[in-house]
Amino acid sequence: NKFNREEITGRIIFIGGELDIQNRFSKGAFATDTLKDYYFDISFVSCTAISFDAVSSYSLDECSYSKQLIERSSTSVLIAESNKICKNSICRFAKISDFDTIITDDKNPIFMPRQYLPVAHGGICDEGYGGEGGAFPPV
Repeated sequence: NKFNREEITGRIIFIGGELDIQNRFSKGAFATDTLKDYYFDISFVSCTAISFDAVSSYSLDECSYSKQLIERSSTSVLIAESNKICKNSICRFAKISDFDTIITDDKNPIFMPRQYLPVAHGGICDEGYGGEGGAFPPV
C-alpha cells in the first residue's frame, strides 16, 4: 500500500465534488469552484485529444476543471499518450502553448512547448511521427 502514513511526507488536499471512478478524478461544479480558492506550484493535466491549436476532452466537466487548474498553476504539465495527437474532441480547454512541459510516450513528439511550437515540424502530422517515451523540459 503506497499510502502508508510513513510514506507521505506532505499534505494531501482532496478537492471534492463528484468522484468519477472510471476516470479517477473529481468533477462537477463543486470541484471546479473549489479550485478557485487555491494556488498550485505545478499541475499535471491529461486530455482526450491534441491538435495543432487545441487540447481537448470529451468530458465537459473535465474541460472546466482542467481549464481552472491551468489558470491557478505556476507550472502546467500536459501528459498525453501519442495516440491522442492529431485528434480533436468535443471541448477545447487549452492551447499547447498554455503548457510549460509536455510528457508523452513518444521521444519525438510533433508538438513542442511555447517558443518551439511554430517550428516543431513542417506540419502537424508529419510522416515520420512515432517513437518511444519522452518529455520536453520547461522553457
